[in-house]
Amino acid sequence: MNILILSCSSHPNGNTEQLARAYERGCREAGHQTHLLCAHQTKVSPCLGCNYCTEHGVCVQKDGMQAIYEAFHWCDRIVFATPVYFWNISGQMKLIIDRLYATGVPSDKGYFAYPVKRCALLATSADTEKHFWVFESVRQYFERLTDYLRWERDGMLFAGNCGGTKMPRRIGETDWLEKAYELGRKEI
Repeated sequence: MNILILSCSSHPNGNTEQLARAYERGCREAGHQTHLLCAHQTKVSPCLGCNYCTEHGVCVQKDGMQAIYEAFHWCDRIVFATPVYFWNISGQMKLIIDRLYATGVPSDKGYFAYPVKRCALLATSADTEKHFWVFESVRQYFERLTDYLRWERDGMLFAGNCGGTKMPRRIGETDWLEKAYELGRKEI
C-alpha cells in the first residue's frame, strides 16, 4: 500500500511530527511504501474559492500543494497528523484539505466525486488533564469530512498530555509514539 503522511504542524520535530514519524516507521516495517510531507517545509496558500478547478481540473495556484497533489494521487491511504490548535485541527491541515477540493471530478449526482482513499488521523494536544474534551471537534470534523469524501477510516489516534507551546514537549515520555507505531504496523 502507498501511504501519504501529512504532518500539519509548524514545529519541526515537535510532538506531531514525532508521532507522524513513529506511524511511518510502523507502516514501513509492515511493508508499505510511505511518503511523509511536513507542512513546515512548504508554503500552501488558502483556497481562493474561484472554482477554476471545477472548470479546468487543476488548481490555478502553483505552490507547495503541487507536491501534495502528486503524492495524493500516488497514495492509497492518506494520513493527517495535526496538533490541536484552539480546539480544532491546525490551520495548516485546513489549508491542505481546502485545496484538495481541486481533486474532485463532476459526478452525475450533481456534486463532486473524490478519489477513493483510505485514511487515518493522528492528533496531539499539550494538555488533556484540564480539557478532557479537547479532541471532540477534531474527531467530529474528521469523521464528517471523510464521510462526505467516502473515504474508509483506518484509525484515529488522539495523543493528549504531550506538552508543548509554553510547557516542555514530553511526547517521548508517553506511550503515544509506540501506539502510533503499532497503528502504522496494523495490517489492513
